[in-house]
Amino acid sequence: MRAIAVTAFAASGLIFMMVTSASTQQMTARQPSADESLMMYFYNDPQPARLVGFLERYQSSAPNWAAFPPVAGFLAVVFRRYPNWIGKLIPNQPDSRTAVAVDAALQLSGQPTADGSSLQSRLTNAGADATLKAALANLPGRLEDLHVVTPTHLDLLWGASFASGDERYARTVADFIAATANRSEPIAIEVAKVTLAVVGGPQEPLRQLQGKYGDQLAREILFAAVATWGLEANARAHPFIDEFLTKYIAANSSTPTAKLLTVARQKKQN
Repeated sequence: MRAIAVTAFAASGLIFMMVTSASTQQMTARQPSADESLMMYFYNDPQPARLVGFLERYQSSAPNWAAFPPVAGFLAVVFRRYPNWIGKLIPNQPDSRTAVAVDAALQLSGQPTADGSSLQSRLTNAGADATLKAALANLPGRLEDLHVVTPTHLDLLWGASFASGDERYARTVADFIAATANRSEPIAIEVAKVTLAVVGGPQEPLRQLQGKYGDQLAREILFAAVATWGLEANARAHPFIDEFLTKYIAANSSTPTAKLLTVARQKKQN
């Protein structure tokens, strides 16, 4: 699936948590599986019955914990819209990753399970993947109140986009990019360079990032680059995101972020 995809690396002690997630095709040209397509384009035919058995199949094929944040965002929208389907969509025997993703989705949807319920027992008995639980810690009670800090949060938003077809989640991603890129034209240019590096271009901007900007700003530039790639990639895959991106660039044409997004879009079109 096409949202964000990167790898973890360390540079002089600075750990960049660049998440390789199931919301991407991991920078490859492979075709999405039937279940990946079901999730990515669910908004085209949002019938909850189509999702029966999806989670059971997904947990059997998912490679690691990073495949689950987009599922949590996706399910948050589904659970809120179709609360009567929650129990039907969760496997009888969820694994520890699915259990954490479902818990996060329930919280973000405003549909927490009652202690002692059959559903809660299923989730409790599954245990909790420690890495995924840490990545999804401290979430708000509503998806719309999510404060984006890490690429994991971006995956939540992309999952919600695929479930809803709603541009508001792409707007949150754009606002996250703007918080860094709008600092100055040089910072926006640096985000553009790092975005290219993230997808396999010249790696020198990544190697120089910490030395030029220090840990905090380097991390912000890196995450803004991940968000930029995700927004541009998903605009190519989803017309509603492409329409949003066109409007966003037009409405903010004088800002460094609009110029950054225009350049990113043009590079992919060429």
